[in-house]
Amino acid sequence: MRLAGKLLLFIALLIVALVVVPFGRIGWSEALVNERTFSEPFFWFNSPEAILWGFELLYFFVFGVLVASLFSSKAPRLFAFAFGAICGVVHFWLSRDHIMPEAPSSLYVWVYGTYAMPAIGALVGALALKLVPNYSFKRTADVGLR
Repeated sequence: MRLAGKLLLFIALLIVALVVVPFGRIGWSEALVNERTFSEPFFWFNSPEAILWGFELLYFFVFGVLVASLFSSKAPRLFAFAFGAICGVVHFWLSRDHIMPEAPSSLYVWVYGTYAMPAIGALVGALALKLVPNYSFKRTADVGLR
């Protein structure tokens, strides 16, 4: 597959992620966070935000694997990281976080850290693909994607 086709597929995956992830985030939150109380083991720990970080990491791990395998011969980790970073920036841009001024500073880290999780998850997914036995970025590019 040529680079132009790969870029179109990258954009299509990006659109899918930007449309589907918010619904997944809502479902994840409804199932695991809403209507629940949490006892925090440490004063700085925020269980609901940690659960949302987990969603972002898992979801974008899968997208990182997909994007890295798509761009297997041309900087797969860079493309995966860029994919996650774009999604994180769009998520931040569309969000409306309201944090009280007297909130602890750790809450700011938890809330705004959520926007970094797509880039981290996608990068970890791309790195994990490299660890798969008998997987070679070059071999996939040469054999399967032409």
